[in-house]
Parts: sequence; C-alpha cells; structure tokens
Amino acid sequence: AAAAAAGNAAADAAAAVGKPSQDISAATGDAACKAAVAAGMSPAKAAEAAAAAAGKAAADEAFAAGSPPAEVAQAASEAAKKAGIAAKMGLRQAAKAAAAAAGSAGAESAAVAGKSPEEIAAAAGQAASRAGEAAKLSPMQAAEAAAAAAGKAAAEVAACLGKSPEEVAAAAGEAARKAAEGANMNALQGAAAAAAAAGKAAADLGAGAGESAQEIAAAAGEASRKAAEAAGMSPERAGEEAVKAAGEAAAEEAASAGKSPEGIAAAAADAACKAGEAAGMNPQKAAAAASAAAGKTAADIATAAGKSPDEVVAAAGEAAKKAGLAEKLSPQEAAEAAAAAAGKAAANVAAAAGKS
Repeated sequence: AAAAAAGNAAADAAAAVGKPSQDISAATGDAACKAAVAAGMSPAKAAEAAAAAAGKAAADEAFAAGSPPAEVAQAASEAAKKAGIAAKMGLRQAAKAAAAAAGSAGAESAAVAGKSPEEIAAAAGQAASRAGEAAKLSPMQAAEAAAAAAGKAAAEVAACLGKSPEEVAAAAGEAARKAAEGANMNALQGAAAAAAAAGKAAADLGAGAGESAQEIAAAAGEASRKAAEAAGMSPERAGEEAVKAAGEAAAEEAASAGKSPEGIAAAAADAACKAGEAAGMNPQKAAAAASAAAGKTAADIATAAGKSPDEVVAAAGEAAKKAGLAEKLSPQEAAEAAAAAAGKAAANVAAAAGKS
C-alpha cells in the first residue's frame, strides 16, 4: 500500500509538470520501489511493486488519452518491464511482470466497459498472454501468466461483489482453469493453474485482513486443495498443490517482511510441511514437500536476482538440503531432496532459456 501510494503521488507530480507518459511511469516505478524498500520489503518484492505501479501509471495515461484496450495493455506491459529491469529484476521476472501489468490493464478496460465478471477475467488472461509472448516468455509461461491474470481479475471482481473468501478463491480457480485451457494447456495443467490462482486469492484476502503469515499460508493451501479437487485432480495430487500454494504464500509474506533469502526459504518449507500434514501426508512425505518448497523458493529468489543458471541450481540444492535436515529427514534423504531440487531448478532454467 505504501509503494502504491508513493507511486501514485509521483505520477501525479510528473503529470502536473507536463512530463511525457514514459517519464511518468518511470517516476512512478522508482518511487514505488523506494517506498517498498523503506517499508522493509525484500529487493525482489520491491521490484515487483515498482513494475506494478509503473504499469498502472502507463495504463492510466493511455486510457486517459483514449487509447483502445489493446494499446492500454501494451503500454502497461512495456512500462512494467522497463521498471522491473530498472529495479534489477532478471529478464524473465521482468517479462512476467509485463504480462501481469497487461492483465490488470485488460481487466480494468473490460470493467470500465461494463463487461461481465467472466468477460473481465477472460480479457485479463488474453492481455497477459499477448504481453507474455511479446516479452519472449515461452508458450507455457505465457499460458501460466494468462491463467494467473484471469484468476486475479476474477478474484478482485468477486471480492468487489461481496462474495465470501471461499467464493472468491473458487472464482479465481475457475477463471484460471478456463484461461489455461484456452491457452492450450491440458486438463491437468489447467487444474494446477486453478489451484495456484485459488491459493493466491486466498493468500491475498488473508493479507488484506491482517492475518498472520501462518494463517495466510494455511488458507492458501486449503483453497488450493479445494480448487484442485474441483478441477478433477485426485486427492493426493490436490494435496501436492496445497503444499505448493502454502509454500509460495509463506515465501511472499516473508519477502514482504524483508526476510533474508534463507529466511524466506525456511518460511516456505515450514508452511509446506504443515500443509502437507493437513492434507494427510505422512511425516516423511511432508518433510520431502518442505524440502522441495525451500528449493523452489531459493531458485525463484536467485532467478529474480539475475543469478547465473549454475548459481540458481546451487541455491535450490542447498536450500532443499537445509530444509530437509531441519524437518528431520536423514542425511541421505536430505541429499536426495537436494539433488531433486537442483534437477528441477536446472530443468526450469533450461525451459526458460527456450531449450527443448
């Protein structure tokens, strides 16, 4: 909120002295980033705040100038990408920020035009997909961005209509699933997208209501599990999605609180383990899930910081090993978890680089 307010103030000040739209969005992103850092956010989260604020400012300028929705979304995506890079984001993270900003702009244009909730979510997904492809995301990453944007838009509309937290999360999941399948994902991938969007919606609602980090992660895991099962996943697979969502929600909260990379990975591991146990996993499987969550979180942090592929892989393996040992895995099991996390990180790095 502090970052958004600072960004808005900077945008108003730049517009008042007649700055061009590119300068307005750049000033907005810079002010938002500084305010986020001052409020204790991690550098990666501050960069996300900068990109979102710059994208919003560019969309507002384009909308005020009477630009059509596609141009509004394009302006938002380009400004978000520039602001993300200026805030030291890696190129892939900046491309994802561009897609997210375009999705938000697409949703806003559709809402202003009086479209239905379903049409607003679809517009968000389509705008995010176009922007993701333009920013050189892989087809799969662009589809994931579309699903996330559609889910976010659906959640915001449902919340504005006064729906319950459960209904908001369910709306997010269903919109994400439709967007994913519209972007040629298979049914299992669509169900995973639904689970992720529902978990994110639940986490956002919890954060907005001032809940504790533990409560936020638990709510994210539960919403994710329900959405996954509603989309046709088996209870076991749905439990795995719950673990992922809880870990990601905990990582977000820890990053927003300015925790170190090690602290963020540890928070993700703890939340993932608890979500696994809540989903009926045995202690060993829950511990393995915690280890995987820590590895993924560490890889995401290293990627966002623009680290080399080797550094990303090493960070994933080290975090997974630490988490596994902390959750009482044997040294052998922790080493296996580290190897699995490192392998997963290496595959993701290769996929992001467009390798076959």
